[in-house]
Amino acid sequence: MKTNLYKVVLGAMVMLTVFSACRKEEFTPPPHGDKVPFSDTATHFIHEMVLASNNKLFAKAMQKSSMVNFFESQTNKARFTILMPTDEAMRAMGYTDAVIDAASQASMDSLIQYQTIATDISEEELKSITYTTRYMTLLQNKNYLEQINPVNTNVSRYETYTYKQYLGFLQGNIIVNGWATGNMVAPIYGKNGFVYTINKMNRYPTKTMMEVLETDPRFDMIGELLAYNKAYWSEITFDIYERSYWNPMMAVNGVVGRFGAFIPTNAALKANGFQTVDDLKNRDLRTMPYLDWDTFEIFNGFATDSMLNYALYGSMYLQNTGGWGIGGFTSSTLFSNDLVQPGINSYILNVKNMDAPARIIPFDFSTDANGKTTVSLKKDKNVKAVITEPNIMTLQGPIQGIDNILVPPGFQLH
Repeated sequence: MKTNLYKVVLGAMVMLTVFSACRKEEFTPPPHGDKVPFSDTATHFIHEMVLASNNKLFAKAMQKSSMVNFFESQTNKARFTILMPTDEAMRAMGYTDAVIDAASQASMDSLIQYQTIATDISEEELKSITYTTRYMTLLQNKNYLEQINPVNTNVSRYETYTYKQYLGFLQGNIIVNGWATGNMVAPIYGKNGFVYTINKMNRYPTKTMMEVLETDPRFDMIGELLAYNKAYWSEITFDIYERSYWNPMMAVNGVVGRFGAFIPTNAALKANGFQTVDDLKNRDLRTMPYLDWDTFEIFNGFATDSMLNYALYGSMYLQNTGGWGIGGFTSSTLFSNDLVQPGINSYILNVKNMDAPARIIPFDFSTDANGKTTVSLKKDKNVKAVITEPNIMTLQGPIQGIDNILVPPGFQLH
């Protein structure tokens, strides 16, 4: 019994010695040299630097707005990045002294809020961007909602729609919503963020993708066709079945999605023999959808839906591969600067779930002799188009206007 007790005591002493010998502080070397004091070089808040800048029109717009009071209330609470347009950029968008003088405070609030990103973006972070990165601004639109997927949870929720600025960096240029804004100079570093000077600015979008197609004279043939087909579909289905493929282009129940599209221009349709919207409707007459009253199933579809299948990346006829379907979608808000990236032709459009295979973008991109981006189908290299109307912003994302119809293999236009 004494022997066993001796072994227990001896073992405990050995373990205590081991643990005490491995304490971290015994291996921490003593500090050497003198302590270097931290000195923050920022002397002013970012709104103060805007007001004191040489970009007088943007400074005047900020002074006219209520945003000076907002920034002063947030000086020790949050950090921001302001995209500050030059006077030339402001005038190019119609913001002259007279226009700003006559503008309402609310409209100037919207201008400043859209140019303000709700986080600080350092020069190093901005230069590291390859594919376009989405940043939230301070501007919201209470008429719409968007689906939010919070971090560390699979439960999504709907919140008020917030406008975004899509930033990139290419060949020394800051890219904003697909457009080069001039060679980047070092940002102004402030106490609560950064200010970047840009030589080109964009207006914030006010229309959904469908509204742009219906009202923009470059695309209104497609817009009128889709509106007609939607009305016909509702009539024959009594709205029992959704026309789900095209619904994201609208704001169904006020919810705005996030994606891009490749849309043939009116000129592209006419070059392919469709001179009027009636020509497109007549193409549909060969095969129209109908409701089977015995089975309550919808059969057939519009021929023009198949013709325009690649407008939304060819996702209309994706097949489920198992219990997990096709997997969740990744961002397809691709801008001009994204389409020239080396890895774009292998871009994956879905989040691979279990048995859902990776879905590679169905296009190959290249640059023609005139510096314009060419889009061709992976399944048929002879089917190609040139982007002639790039980066047209909508509430959902960018439209890339193309000069041809990306017809699925085997589809007959006429």
